[in-house]
This record gives sequence, C-alpha cells and structure tokens, in this order.
Amino acid sequence: RDGKMGQYGKRAVEQTNVYADSYIYQGWDFNAGENYTPDPKDPTKMKKKGDVIHKNYTPVDVIFDFTAGLLGAKRQWFILRDFENKWDLIAQYPEMGTKILKVSQDNDTWSFMRAGAKGQHSDDLIPVFRFIHDRTMAVPEGREFRFLGKDCWLTDTTLPKFYKKIPVYHLQGCAMDGSGFGYSPAFDLAPLQEAINGLISIIITNQSTF
Repeated sequence: RDGKMGQYGKRAVEQTNVYADSYIYQGWDFNAGENYTPDPKDPTKMKKKGDVIHKNYTPVDVIFDFTAGLLGAKRQWFILRDFENKWDLIAQYPEMGTKILKVSQDNDTWSFMRAGAKGQHSDDLIPVFRFIHDRTMAVPEGREFRFLGKDCWLTDTTLPKFYKKIPVYHLQGCAMDGSGFGYSPAFDLAPLQEAINGLISIIITNQSTF
C-alpha cells in the first residue's frame, strides 16, 4: 500500500515552487478499506480494514510554531485544516450532530477559507482541524485529535504506536534566514511579472482608447 505517494510528492514540489513551503500528511484512515468484522460497540455496523492516506497541504492550511524555525528547533506539532462534508461527519459522529451543524452556520469559521476566496463558502463542506503532537518529554505518548471548534472535538487519542514519528513531512526548497518560513524563486519572479503586466496594461489601454 503506497496510496499513490508519487503523485503527492510531485504536487508537493509544485506547491513548494509557488508557496515556498508545502506539507504531506501520511496517515492511516481507520474508516477506509473493506469491511472485515462487525463493530463490537454496534453489531449492525462493520469495522473497516483501514488504509494508508496521503494529503497535500499548502501553508494556508497548516499552523505550526514558527518560532521553532527562528531558533532552528524541531517542529513538535502541527494543525492541519481539511474541508469535509458535514453530513458525512454527522453520520460518523451522530452525538455531535447539533454542534457540527452550528459550526457549518458560523461565518467566522469561513472568514479565511482559501487565498483569494474570503467570504466564499460551501453549504456542505466545513473546515475540520487535525492537531498532531510528536512524542516528547512533555507529551511522551504524543497526541492526535480532530476538532471543529473549541467546544466540538471529534476524536482525541495518543499518537498511534505504528507512527514512528509525527506523520507530517515538510518540503522546503530554501529557508528564509531569520524566519520560520521558506523562500521560493517564484518570489523573485513576482515583481518582474508585475512590471510586465503594467507595461502590457498600458499598451492595451492605449489600443482600446485610440
């Protein structure tokens, strides 16, 4: 099982060229795969075999302690943001149904959905956050939980033992000195492109006017 890791790696390189940083989450989805046995908690439902999953993230969807980068320290935790169907979440966590619906109606949650898409949101998709903490002296068993807001937690567990380390991989072409973020050649191209756009705009304006 590799979950088509190659295509996620290529996507991460593309994102790094644009954003200077990119991330890949390589985890295990216990709700994926084929059915294999009845759920002991509810015999009417089947437990899944589970399967490996990979996800790409840009800096827009990742929170981390950027001061660790300033000091050259290891990043011990990440918060990853996904967008999932609220009705699927309610089916999976029926006891949280009321809170999930409340989150979906909270416009503040959507005030920063995507770069350039502020204020635009889906009726069905809502942001789901995954906090992952590595095993450390202070948190010896690690921690992983998913939540929608301060009073809506979906899961809360220790870091699964089959994770030898935190399953978030950071790709960065070049580190920006004095910050916790990366640097991309695309940053150097941006002002040049802006100048070209300005010149073309002048030509088109003149052609349209005269």
